[in-house]
Amino acid sequence: AEDDALRGRRALAPQWTTLAERFRDGGWRTAAFATHRAWISREFGLDQGFEHFDSDWRTAQENHARLLEWLDRERPERAFVFLHDFDAHSDGSDPGCLPYEAPAELVE
Repeated sequence: AEDDALRGRRALAPQWTTLAERFRDGGWRTAAFATHRAWISREFGLDQGFEHFDSDWRTAQENHARLLEWLDRERPERAFVFLHDFDAHSDGSDPGCLPYEAPAELVE
């Protein structure tokens, strides 16, 4: 089912420069923490520019803990961090599922 939902989706083309790459190239530490590994994934090139990329099925609380662990461990002087929580879109009963069906035009 997860593979079916992702089929036909396009990845970020490597020639595009991301905001994370700009920050990284400017000397900032870059990290991403996401709670939806199907859509926020390396497969779609969304790790481009992030030194640390952590995406998995977990709650926002767990995701925030991972971010705080990274900050404690790395102690970056300057950091660009992408923090994505999927909890607002789901009732939590089935990781990765939305509690609604989006209209086809929004999915595209």
